[in-house]
Formats: sequence, C-alpha cells, structure tokens
Amino acid sequence: MEPAAVFQIANTAVLPFWLMLGLIPRHRLTTVLVRSGAVSCVIAALYIISMLQGAGMSPEGFGTLEGIRAIFQNDWYLLAAWLHYLAFDLYVGGTIAGHYVQHGGSRLVLALELFFTLMLGPVGLLLHKVRLLVFKRPR
Repeated sequence: MEPAAVFQIANTAVLPFWLMLGLIPRHRLTTVLVRSGAVSCVIAALYIISMLQGAGMSPEGFGTLEGIRAIFQNDWYLLAAWLHYLAFDLYVGGTIAGHYVQHGGSRLVLALELFFTLMLGPVGLLLHKVRLLVFKRPR
C-alpha cells in the first residue's frame, strides 16, 4: 500500500475514536479502546512499519532543521511523522477524557480541550493543564 493511502485511512479511522472521547467518554468501549491507549498502540505499530518502509535514509539529519527537511522528503517518513501525531494526540485526548471521567467537569470544556488536542495537539494539552492548575477544586 502506498503512503498516501495509509495516510487517508489512518486520518479517517481516528475520527470515530475522537467522537467517542467527546460524546461517550464513560462508555466501556471508549475506556477499552481509546482511554487505555489501545488504538494509539495500533497507530504506533503503523508508525514502526512506515519507518521501516522508509529505511535507507540516514537518521543523522535529525540534528538540524535542514536535515529534518531532507528526511521528510521521503513519503514513508512523512507518513510516520503524521502517524506519530495521530497516536500521541489521541493518547493525550484519552488522558484528558480520563480526567473528566474521574473528576467530573463541564462537557463543553471537555469538548474544547479535545478539539484543540485533535487540531493543535500541544494547545489542547496546555489548555487542559492550565485548567487543572487554575480551577482545581480541593477534595
């Protein structure tokens, strides 16, 4: 299968899991598949396969921006980078939903944090952490 096809499949396949986090975060299926990290691990396996498919390019270029640009000229490595984002962002989203399930909170805030994590990974994580620091209620 070509990298572009894997990209399309992976990009589309993660969306139902994001919806599960936002709409049914407490559901057993969401817990087993998403909040546990299981889906992220499947994506991680695809990441490894993509890295192996792109084998032959020297990883020494990771020390400079120009080197990284050169590495990502290989579609398999570019796909691997995207899969890296998909796996980690979904895992972070699962963690955020887990905090919601464990400690409660606003569904709207959960939706916003998940949206920003899906679209701009570190921004969603930062929003979540700031919210926890600023609005943490004593038990």
